[in-house]
Amino acid sequence: MHTTTIPCCLVLSALLGVSCAANADLDFETWVTKHNKLYTQKEKAQRARIFAENAITVARHNAAYARKETAFAMSLAGPFSDLTDAEFSHLHLMEPQNCSATHNSSGPVPKGSGSLPKAKEWRTHAVITPIKSQGHCGRWAELCSVFRAVVFG
Repeated sequence: MHTTTIPCCLVLSALLGVSCAANADLDFETWVTKHNKLYTQKEKAQRARIFAENAITVARHNAAYARKETAFAMSLAGPFSDLTDAEFSHLHLMEPQNCSATHNSSGPVPKGSGSLPKAKEWRTHAVITPIKSQGHCGRWAELCSVFRAVVFG
């Protein structure tokens, strides 16, 4: 049986009024190759469906971003675009840990004597490194929880 595949960007362009140029990373086959994904035929169909659903979410969000209704853009370029939110959470996030480094045993943070700016762009001070995959935390679960608590509050 021969089937014709319509690129996701064309479908999204028609449905959401967003341009293909803004959605060049929406081609599932290209994404699979880029991320060296291997699937069974059945799993590939499921992952393609999830990828397409995520592409719609990204396109809607980026349309809102273009209208300045949100502060950030989204992309399908990363290695997790074939996962549902629940799958990603199960595979890559952890339950909060109850350890000494993640609870408020030390009380409130004391106020300093100097004034602080309302905002600071840390990326311009060589303090923040590019995003990297932390992989699975394994036995370093406490450290990962501390990182998550500090970064994400």
